[in-house]
Amino acid sequence: MADREHYNVTPEVKKKRINFYFESVGKDNFTKAIKYALLSLKLEGRFVYNLGFGDYDDEKETLSDTVINNNGDVYKVFNTVLTTVPLFFEKNPDAILWVEGSDNDPAYLNACKLSCKKKCTDKCRNEGRRIALYCRFVDRNYSTLSKEYIFEGGFEYEGEILIEAYEIGKAYSMILVYKRN
Repeated sequence: MADREHYNVTPEVKKKRINFYFESVGKDNFTKAIKYALLSLKLEGRFVYNLGFGDYDDEKETLSDTVINNNGDVYKVFNTVLTTVPLFFEKNPDAILWVEGSDNDPAYLNACKLSCKKKCTDKCRNEGRRIALYCRFVDRNYSTLSKEYIFEGGFEYEGEILIEAYEIGKAYSMILVYKRN
């Protein structure tokens, strides 16, 4: 990851959370936050952390993961998020990282329908774009990444979350990442 263009991050470690902050510079400047939050879930005896990412409001100390600001630096921002994964696993080598796109959430889809510029009808064209970006990255870099990490893919089926060994090219609604020992 060090060879890909990215922003420098400022880390903040709290009891059950690791946060990173950086400034997205483009058409405008936006403060971004990457938050690794402990979930109330354990899998295989391991703590599970959610990877949250979005625009950060300093005054309210809140993160919005539904905003799309088209600042012209999408890959630099995405690469910045990816550079924090090894830093997260340095602090939590036995944890599981849960990655899921906020654009799969029903609340996001309802809000998107209200302000849709794409005039979607049956299916929202924004749905699943964020997790698809992570899946494409894993697919393209799987042989290198799998030397250091184990990946599983997950999806919802009839109200249940099903998790399986990651398959390149398969569409998932979530990715679970483990650090190899």
